[in-house]
Amino acid sequence: MKYIISYALILLSFTMLSAQGAYNGLDTLKTYDVNLDEQMTTWGRKYFANGKEVTKDQYMMYKEHWDISQKCTPCILSTYDHQDRIKHVAVQFAECMVGDYTEYHSNGQLKATGQFRQNPSTDWSNLRMRNLCSVRDGKWTYYNANGKAEWVEYYENGSLLKKEQYESAETNKPDAINKLKGLFKKTEQGGN
Repeated sequence: MKYIISYALILLSFTMLSAQGAYNGLDTLKTYDVNLDEQMTTWGRKYFANGKEVTKDQYMMYKEHWDISQKCTPCILSTYDHQDRIKHVAVQFAECMVGDYTEYHSNGQLKATGQFRQNPSTDWSNLRMRNLCSVRDGKWTYYNANGKAEWVEYYENGSLLKKEQYESAETNKPDAINKLKGLFKKTEQGGN
């Protein structure tokens, strides 16, 4: 009996390490989060990204990277906006997020960090049906545009379990009292 339990623990540990190792050595691919459009005019074809006209070369560069997510089987996908600013980095399989996730504000500061459910096997088929496609799991931390943590959320299999707000300079009691004092000063000045 002792040997069976030991064997089961070793097998479980190996399975967990294999699942974590599935994400080691993944290719890092780049894509753009832009809406692309092209229109035929009497003067030729016009190309648009996010509703603004762009050159054909710029359009083709966006298009080339735009289709990359379908080649992500799995990969680490870095997504950029039309101004080549990083938006987020995620472990993905096609459009499904299946691992670590980091999102950025437009100024480059952290916006959120967290993790989506990982695929525990090497089978990448039917991720949606197996509840493995973009399902939040574990701790998610959210940051303001200055990079300060504002709150944390805890998920289990996509369900929010708990949310904790960080106390900041804007929400602590001394600042609230100072704002109230400011109100009274205005009232006193208004009465003179």
